[in-house]
Amino acid sequence: MRFTSGSMTAALLLAVMALAATAPRADGLRCYQCGSFAESMSTVNPCFGVSEDDLTECPASHNACKRYSNEGVLVLACSDNCVESHRQNTDITCCDTDACNIGSTLAPPARLLFLAAASLLLPFLRVLLLPAH
Repeated sequence: MRFTSGSMTAALLLAVMALAATAPRADGLRCYQCGSFAESMSTVNPCFGVSEDDLTECPASHNACKRYSNEGVLVLACSDNCVESHRQNTDITCCDTDACNIGSTLAPPARLLFLAAASLLLPFLRVLLLPAH
Protein backbone atom coordinates (compact mmCIF):
# COMPACT_ATOMS: atom_id res chain seq x y z
CA MET A 1 0.00 0.00 0.00
CA ARG A 2 1.40 3.39 -0.98
CA PHE A 3 0.56 6.57 0.92
CA THR A 4 0.38 9.96 -0.71
CA SER A 5 1.26 13.18 1.08
CA GLY A 6 -2.47 13.93 1.41
CA SER A 7 -3.21 10.56 3.00
CA MET A 8 -0.24 10.94 5.37
CA THR A 9 -1.53 14.36 6.40
CA ALA A 10 -4.99 12.93 7.02
CA ALA A 11 -3.56 10.05 9.05
CA LEU A 12 -1.46 12.45 11.10
CA LEU A 13 -4.48 14.70 11.70
CA LEU A 14 -6.53 11.73 12.87
CA ALA A 15 -3.76 10.62 15.25
CA VAL A 16 -3.45 14.13 16.72
CA MET A 17 -7.23 14.33 17.19
CA ALA A 18 -7.26 10.98 19.00
CA LEU A 19 -4.40 12.02 21.29
CA ALA A 20 -6.04 15.36 22.09
CA ALA A 21 -9.29 13.66 23.02
CA THR A 22 -7.62 11.28 25.45
CA ALA A 23 -4.86 13.52 26.82
CA PRO A 24 -4.75 14.06 30.56
CA ARG A 25 -6.07 17.35 31.82
CA ALA A 26 -3.70 20.14 32.75
CA ASP A 27 -6.27 21.88 34.92
CA GLY A 28 -8.47 20.51 37.70
CA LEU A 29 -11.82 18.78 37.40
CA ARG A 30 -14.72 21.20 37.16
CA CYS A 31 -17.96 20.25 38.93
CA TYR A 32 -21.19 22.01 39.71
CA GLN A 33 -21.25 22.90 43.41
CA CYS A 34 -24.58 23.88 44.85
CA GLY A 35 -25.98 23.21 48.31
CA SER A 36 -24.18 21.10 50.90
CA PHE A 37 -24.44 17.72 52.57
CA ALA A 38 -22.75 16.70 55.84
CA GLU A 39 -22.94 12.92 56.10
CA SER A 40 -21.65 12.87 59.67
CA MET A 41 -24.59 15.02 60.82
CA SER A 42 -27.10 13.97 58.14
CA THR A 43 -27.55 17.66 57.39
CA VAL A 44 -28.62 18.78 53.93
CA ASN A 45 -28.72 22.35 52.66
CA PRO A 46 -30.42 21.92 49.28
CA CYS A 47 -29.55 23.60 46.04
CA PHE A 48 -32.23 26.02 44.84
CA GLY A 49 -31.53 26.36 41.13
CA VAL A 50 -28.28 25.65 39.32
CA SER A 51 -26.52 28.24 37.17
CA GLU A 52 -23.28 28.42 35.19
CA ASP A 53 -21.84 30.34 38.16
CA ASP A 54 -22.03 27.11 40.17
CA LEU A 55 -19.50 25.40 37.85
CA THR A 56 -16.21 25.62 39.76
CA GLU A 57 -12.78 24.04 39.66
CA CYS A 58 -12.35 21.37 42.32
CA PRO A 59 -9.32 21.13 44.61
CA ALA A 60 -6.54 18.96 43.15
CA SER A 61 -7.26 16.20 45.70
CA HIS A 62 -10.82 15.77 44.43
CA ASN A 63 -11.24 13.29 41.59
CA ALA A 64 -15.02 13.09 41.15
CA CYS A 65 -18.19 15.13 40.89
CA LYS A 66 -21.03 14.05 43.18
CA ARG A 67 -24.77 14.40 42.76
CA TYR A 68 -26.99 13.77 45.80
CA SER A 69 -30.74 13.69 45.27
CA ASN A 70 -33.53 12.75 47.65
CA GLU A 71 -37.20 13.43 46.87
CA GLY A 72 -36.52 16.66 45.00
CA VAL A 73 -33.65 17.80 47.24
CA LEU A 74 -30.47 18.26 45.21
CA VAL A 75 -26.84 18.80 46.24
CA LEU A 76 -23.97 19.02 43.74
CA ALA A 77 -20.34 18.91 44.83
CA CYS A 78 -16.72 17.97 44.19
CA SER A 79 -15.63 14.83 46.01
CA ASP A 80 -12.39 13.15 46.98
CA ASN A 81 -14.12 9.92 48.03
CA CYS A 82 -17.34 9.53 46.08
CA VAL A 83 -19.26 6.31 46.66
CA GLU A 84 -22.38 5.67 44.62
CA SER A 85 -25.49 4.69 46.52
CA HIS A 86 -29.08 4.01 45.52
CA ARG A 87 -31.26 3.44 48.60
CA GLN A 88 -34.96 4.03 48.94
CA ASN A 89 -35.49 7.58 47.65
CA THR A 90 -31.84 8.66 47.90
CA ASP A 91 -29.42 8.55 44.98
CA ILE A 92 -25.75 9.45 45.14
CA THR A 93 -24.02 9.30 41.77
CA CYS A 94 -20.38 9.93 40.91
CA CYS A 95 -18.70 10.94 37.65
CA ASP A 96 -15.27 12.14 36.59
CA THR A 97 -15.64 14.53 33.67
CA ASP A 98 -16.17 18.28 33.69
CA ALA A 99 -19.71 19.39 34.59
CA CYS A 100 -20.99 15.81 34.66
CA ASN A 101 -22.98 16.09 37.89
CA ILE A 102 -25.74 18.35 36.64
CA GLY A 103 -27.65 15.65 34.80
CA SER A 104 -29.36 15.58 31.45
CA THR A 105 -29.83 19.35 31.20
CA LEU A 106 -26.14 19.87 30.48
CA ALA A 107 -24.61 19.76 27.01
CA PRO A 108 -22.22 16.85 26.41
CA PRO A 109 -18.59 17.40 27.41
CA ALA A 110 -16.33 18.91 24.76
CA ARG A 111 -14.26 15.72 24.46
CA LEU A 112 -17.37 13.74 23.61
CA LEU A 113 -18.34 16.27 20.95
CA PHE A 114 -14.80 16.19 19.60
CA LEU A 115 -14.84 12.38 19.31
CA ALA A 116 -18.25 12.48 17.63
CA ALA A 117 -16.96 14.98 15.06
CA ALA A 118 -13.88 12.83 14.46
CA SER A 119 -16.03 9.75 13.88
CA LEU A 120 -18.06 11.68 11.30
CA LEU A 121 -14.83 12.50 9.47
CA LEU A 122 -13.71 8.85 9.25
CA PRO A 123 -15.54 8.06 5.97
CA PHE A 124 -13.87 11.05 4.33
CA LEU A 125 -10.47 10.08 5.70
CA ARG A 126 -10.89 6.54 4.37
CA VAL A 127 -11.32 7.95 0.89
CA LEU A 128 -8.04 9.81 1.29
CA LEU A 129 -6.19 6.89 2.86
CA LEU A 130 -7.34 4.03 0.66
CA PRO A 131 -5.89 3.81 -2.82
CA ALA A 132 -8.25 4.23 -5.75
CA HIS A 133 -9.04 1.02 -7.64
